[in-house]
Order: sequence, then C-alpha cells, then structure tokens
Amino acid sequence: NNNNNNNNNGGDDNVDKDDNDDDDLYIFAVSASDGLMDYVEPEIVSKLIAQALAGEQDLHLLSACERLISIAATAWHHAKQGRYRDDISIAVSTLRVPPSPNNTHSNNGLHNKP
Repeated sequence: NNNNNNNNNGGDDNVDKDDNDDDDLYIFAVSASDGLMDYVEPEIVSKLIAQALAGEQDLHLLSACERLISIAATAWHHAKQGRYRDDISIAVSTLRVPPSPNNTHSNNGLHNKP
C-alpha cells in the first residue's frame, strides 16, 4: 500500500480539494491604499465587499468600492479641512465564487471557471 498522497493538485499536498458544491463560501482579496485604510476599518471593508459579492442588499461590487472610497474621501476632507487628501484606491480579486446551480441567481457578474 503506497501512502504517497498523490492527489493531482499540482504537487501541493496542502491544497484541499473542493468537493462541496452546495456551499456559499466566497474567498476574496482586497488591495487598498493607505489613503483608504487610514480612515476605513478593515472590518468595514471586508463586510461591504462580502455583502456585495453575496448580492446582499442589492449592493454591486463596484458600488461597494465606490462607497468605501467616498467614506475615506469624506474623512480626509474633514480631517484636513479640505487642504490635503492622500491617494485612495481599492482593488478586489475574487479567488473563489460559490457554484451557482443552473445560474439561477446573480453573483454580480462573477462566474466560477471550471
């Protein structure tokens, strides 16, 4: 009996195979400038992005990013009396979108690729 653990995942034995097609797990990464993160808590960023990806509250991903930028811009304006504002940027990468059986619901234009 060979315990070589050859699981066809590119040789990385630490990667779990995703056999659960009925879950609702989104995995995403956010890259944001300090101009945003100086005035918006990470919990707020992750909550708004997660809500947008899940299609909650009719919030589109682009709208969530715009809302976060607006929050940071307003905070900069108040903190510096409009005299200075750092660059504010955000990028979101979806690493995993849950399977959508028969594409019956929208996931903000994001699709799982086989």
